Amino acid sequence: MIGLTLLGLTSAWPNLAAGAAVAQALIAQVSPLAGVGLVLLLAVSLLVAWRPTPAVQRFGAAAFALSAVLTLPPLYQAFGRSGITVGQDVTVHGQVAGNVIALGGNVILASDARVQGEVITLFGDVRRDPQARVTGRVNALLGHAPGDVTARQTAPPSGLSLATASAFRPLLGWLGGAAWSRIFVVLTGGMLLLLFVTGAAPLLARRQRHAPLRTLALGVLALALLIGPALGLALAGLLVPALLACAFALLLVATGLSVSVYDAGRAAAYRLRLPAPDVVGAVLGLIAVALSLSLPPLALIGALVGGAWGIGTLLLTRSEGQGRI
Repeated sequence: MIGLTLLGLTSAWPNLAAGAAVAQALIAQVSPLAGVGLVLLLAVSLLVAWRPTPAVQRFGAAAFALSAVLTLPPLYQAFGRSGITVGQDVTVHGQVAGNVIALGGNVILASDARVQGEVITLFGDVRRDPQARVTGRVNALLGHAPGDVTARQTAPPSGLSLATASAFRPLLGWLGGAAWSRIFVVLTGGMLLLLFVTGAAPLLARRQRHAPLRTLALGVLALALLIGPALGLALAGLLVPALLACAFALLLVATGLSVSVYDAGRAAAYRLRLPAPDVVGAVLGLIAVALSLSLPPLALIGALVGGAWGIGTLLLTRSEGQGRI
């Protein structure tokens, strides 16, 4: 087992090292305050999850707010400067102030392309005209950059992984065609309906309201434990487990978000004294999710925060339920 593990790490190490170098280049473009905020977020989440005393929770509330102030504005600015496409080829003309990132697609740099940041493809190739200028570096992760001797390239998939990548790229193209937003709303609504049918929705809403900081802390830690390994598996070329990890993370976020939007919508319905507050609150929550999709940064923040909050609620409720058995 040790030999197989070392063999796997040795074969995957070049891809992981290249992916880490790309991540480092992207992080370097973000204000150091965002890194401080993320470290604070994880540290406080660990503290609140481990020792949720009243004093720690009061400190945690202030620390969570400070982390959001430090992290969200720099990440929003970096997101706004980067052009990200999913499952589609992109041709770059003229001046680009930030990065060009393509997931599951090729990047074509025309002769007049002037990119101020990094050019990155994952499961795609980069074709660069000799006259194109890139301030950063061209990175073809699990792809090729033919004719570009300065580009960072990692070995594309082969064998079963190649077949998986061939099937994976059309899926990314379908999601990239704006289908992901509709899928996410339907998935969130489906999970909320399932919680209603099983009778778990009111219980989860009460648990989230009674332990808001602890549930948020648990959810943050759970997402951190999911997203990191999924990215590592993808960069290493292990596409099947990476796809399964991403699908599980998406399902978990949608489930957690359904809990959060139900709780928020029901609270609003009770405050407004609307009839059938449980049902009306669920509808109000889903409408809010759908409306947020018109502003992608807002939708992303809402999905991550609401999803983490709901995931933590699920984890805490399950652990307490097992403790009573």
